[in-house]
Amino acid sequence: MGYSIYVSDVTKYVRKKKRILNNVCLSIPQNSFTAIVGMSGAGKTTLLNLLSGYDTEYSGEILYHNFDLKINDLRSDISYVPQKEILHKDLTLWEELWYSAKLKIKNLSNSDLKERIKTIIDSLELNGLENVFIKNLSGGEQKRLSIAILLITKPKVLILDEPTSGLDLNIANKLMKLLKRISQDGTTIIISAHTVSDLKDCDQVVFMGQNGAICYVGKYTDSFSYFKVEDFVDIYELLKTKTDMYSKKYLKTFKKERRVLEKYVRKDDGVSFFTLVFYQVFRCFKIIWHDKLLLFLNFLLGIVIAFLINLAVPVDGLMRYDSAKIVLFAVICASMWIGIFNSVQEIVKEKALVKQEYMANVHLSSYITSKIVVYLLIAIFQAISFMIVLLFHFETFQEGLLFSSIFLEYVLHFVVINFSSCMLGLFISTICKKREYTLLIVTIYMMAQLIFSGVLLPIEGMGKCIQIFILSKYAISGLGSTSNLIYVLENSTFHGVSPVLLFGEEAYDFFQYEMSFVIENIGILLLFALVFALLTFIIIKPIIKHFK
Repeated sequence: MGYSIYVSDVTKYVRKKKRILNNVCLSIPQNSFTAIVGMSGAGKTTLLNLLSGYDTEYSGEILYHNFDLKINDLRSDISYVPQKEILHKDLTLWEELWYSAKLKIKNLSNSDLKERIKTIIDSLELNGLENVFIKNLSGGEQKRLSIAILLITKPKVLILDEPTSGLDLNIANKLMKLLKRISQDGTTIIISAHTVSDLKDCDQVVFMGQNGAICYVGKYTDSFSYFKVEDFVDIYELLKTKTDMYSKKYLKTFKKERRVLEKYVRKDDGVSFFTLVFYQVFRCFKIIWHDKLLLFLNFLLGIVIAFLINLAVPVDGLMRYDSAKIVLFAVICASMWIGIFNSVQEIVKEKALVKQEYMANVHLSSYITSKIVVYLLIAIFQAISFMIVLLFHFETFQEGLLFSSIFLEYVLHFVVINFSSCMLGLFISTICKKREYTLLIVTIYMMAQLIFSGVLLPIEGMGKCIQIFILSKYAISGLGSTSNLIYVLENSTFHGVSPVLLFGEEAYDFFQYEMSFVIENIGILLLFALVFALLTFIIIKPIIKHFK
């Protein structure tokens, strides 16, 4: 059954000065269908954001069956469709419904889920669009899909911001009648609306005036006599100048209730963590698979960079110290660039989607874990393809320190460097508000890697302290040691002079052909990856909770 909702003395400010909701008092009966209407800027969307739990920064009380919305976790019971559709544009309509249901519904067989999806598709007249990509749907079709996603979970409270916007009159009427039936079946439904046709099926209508004040709550048909007008539009005109009068009139009739607050104890009835990760990983790969250009670039990027290195350096480039050091540093830079650009815009572009799923009680930890799994697998693929092209060209030692194959050791280093950069990219993507900011941070970060690595420039003074936190320093030490650059140094010449005289101090400081030294550098890189991942886990919840 749906919740009854009680709103008492709710006021909302923005920037601590502008009041956009003014002493809102409202009672919404259980299993009712309520429409909130009013002129543009009256605070309809703001009120819906508060009722849905999206925004918790307000004074006053919002109670769901005596459960205070601020202190009780009611996310799995409330579903919200914001004004702007929040969808995975590179999935098909069916895939979006399927994965959304799998992340939110526990213990529902595939056959039952398919039947439920088909029923909702039929009711919202989305037939024939099952295999159409969401980005190719019209605005009205995307709006209906957003509603369909929420109807699958059968929520106790369904909140929709202008659900009929962009729909033709026929579909809009059918949607309103569908929402009416859903409310009668046991769901409390609240919508914001503009047109008269949206209101006839509602149990009650809430009129909001200027500055977020409520002026009327009651039957749509009774509103004309209340405001003493004959046309719906006249109510809007009246509220432009007489909001205060009608607000005071309404508040005199509103009976404030003394309620005994209860504590909501949630049962652990959500989808398991590992199931969430499983379907989020599959969904992520499905999105990548559908974006053929992105898929092609991911496949080609490492191969092209490796090929360019091969063009620039002769076959014996890894057997001469001066060129080997630069080749390995180019490999490290490529791995870092590829890794960080894999993930640096991932969360910032999906924050609205992540917030929507978080509000549906999908754990943020499962979302981050799925990204870690996806980018680890991508890093392995990119490492193998990169090294196949690179080592096909160069002469190298056949055996490594950790494995019998130097190829596997190079792949391991590429994966670790790439993955560490991926985790940093996720962290940057989490803290940035706009995608453009990520590119600025990445530019500064990569310049620091070039300057403080110790490969291109000598590092002195404070630079030594900074170098402790530079990934490329540990990467070049590990990869150079695996490549046995000390042996290469001692058995090559540089313009007729032994390179030991020129590079000996640097080489013996950076490279040691010892298994423990290589493992230590790999371990430090993995520690960086762990730290960035943990920071992302820690900060994403408060950031997503306050994202608007």
